[in-house]
Amino acid sequence: LVLSGELPNPAAPGVLIANHQMDTDWLYLWEVARAVGAHGNVKVVLLGDIANVPVMGWGIRLFEFVLLDRYNKADATRQIADAARSFAADGVPALFILFPEGTVICDRMLAKSKSFARGRGRPAFERLLSPRVAGLHAAVAAFRAAGVEPLVYDATVAYSSYTGEVPTWEMGYGRETDTDIPNLVKLLKGRAGESVHVHCAPFAAADVLPPDGGDAATLEGWLDERWREKEALLGAFASEGAFPSSRVGRAHALRPPRRPMAVAACLVIAAWSVGATLLPLVLLLCALVPLLLLGLCCCSPAIACAGACALAARSLPSAVASPPAAVDEASEPLMKGD
Repeated sequence: LVLSGELPNPAAPGVLIANHQMDTDWLYLWEVARAVGAHGNVKVVLLGDIANVPVMGWGIRLFEFVLLDRYNKADATRQIADAARSFAADGVPALFILFPEGTVICDRMLAKSKSFARGRGRPAFERLLSPRVAGLHAAVAAFRAAGVEPLVYDATVAYSSYTGEVPTWEMGYGRETDTDIPNLVKLLKGRAGESVHVHCAPFAAADVLPPDGGDAATLEGWLDERWREKEALLGAFASEGAFPSSRVGRAHALRPPRRPMAVAACLVIAAWSVGATLLPLVLLLCALVPLLLLGLCCCSPAIACAGACALAARSLPSAVASPPAAVDEASEPLMKGD
């Protein structure tokens, strides 16, 4: 991790927004929170599909991440607001991680984003999708309604080898040029890339959404300005391989230490998960074996009878095929006619 700017305050509630390039963005932002000891309070806003992934999905639910329904986006703001109010009421300094773009960038989504932005008189970008305001507005407003003024952090994420490539829809999370950008499959295979650069800038909630008269239009203008800055940072990164120090200040490289205990814990969890998955099958087999034995015992007389009948039937043709020693010539045509 190459970090610059001001990182989240682990003792204060906050909302962290970031650009969305890859399905692993939230994992690296979680590591950013770990660098300041705020990882236990991270609540990532994700689509609920990921909760169906074995092992990982169970962990995500236990961490109380905010899982949105892909097919009911109208209810997304309510889910975010309910979660923010709940954690604020419990006194938890939760750090919400939001991706205002709503999805990762690709050629189709970029074309739709440009069309949408031009239709509303908003700026169109080449490396980013236009940010949406609903999620951030719901989170800040819910914290404020619970008597909490959260900090808002604007994070810009760039991966080593980033050149500004916009993948096609068909490529999914793959890349042809920016091959060092890790997707989730690469990450699970140990191909995490060389480095991840994150620049973080804090803002007071009152500067983002004024308490007296602040509305979605105000927040929209604020987000557009942040995205202009991101576009410039990503453009500089694409040409220089790093964020310019003149804009982000001094950067610090952080290499997370290897954690043998964490690896051991992962192995234990994996073994338990496999066991939990196979347990219903084992119980089913244990229930079926006595039933199969009972069925065999009950069917044994019928099987023996069927076997005897089969033996008798097999010996019958040989007896018919053996004609009497003396056959009357007059009856021979009748026997052939039968």
